[in-house]
Amino acid sequence: MSALTQLAPTATPGRRYAFSPKAPAAVSAYRIYSGPSPGNLSLLTAVPAGQAFCDGIEQANSTTVYYEIRSYSEAGVEGPGVAIRVAKDAEGNVVYARPNALLDARAEPAAGGKVRVIARYSRTGEPSAARATGVQVAGVVDRDGDWDNALGTMTLLPTGNAAETFDDVYDDGATVLLAARATTGGGSPVYGDTFILPPVVADATAPDEVTEVEASQA
Repeated sequence: MSALTQLAPTATPGRRYAFSPKAPAAVSAYRIYSGPSPGNLSLLTAVPAGQAFCDGIEQANSTTVYYEIRSYSEAGVEGPGVAIRVAKDAEGNVVYARPNALLDARAEPAAGGKVRVIARYSRTGEPSAARATGVQVAGVVDRDGDWDNALGTMTLLPTGNAAETFDDVYDDGATVLLAARATTGGGSPVYGDTFILPPVVADATAPDEVTEVEASQA
């Protein structure tokens, strides 16, 4: 329904972004909203159907701007929105499409000093170009994930949940700090924001999980 492409920097500071919505016959215009978070958007402008719009907003490094494009009919009815997330990293590189941040994640002690991680993810507003397929988990270093030494990646189920017990073994009573983030996977993965899990205490004496049940007729 819409596309976002980066244009060359203009004479003014910052970067400009161009929206080129594809308009169905019943759509007369598009309304473009923007703001610092998905729940804090304000109307930026209205764009006639078939016309592109350039936003001359100045965006600082390490910030994220959220846009939402909504179709608007001649009858004055506003359609559902298409969410677009534009992030700039610390070096000023623009990342247009990334998976959503995790809704929640937690860790719990498992048998033999291992840790089980459970995460929840929502596809609401997720860019189609950055569909998450899994959740990557790593230890925490300097308040971020130690992604170069990740524990592994959990498969994201259709329900939006992911859970796995990792093979890493911790000393009994050790406090374990973990981080998780959604990932698109593949050869050139794109990642969502880092979620720092609440600390969990490893328990090397915890019983093994039940992995198989055999029933017989009495």
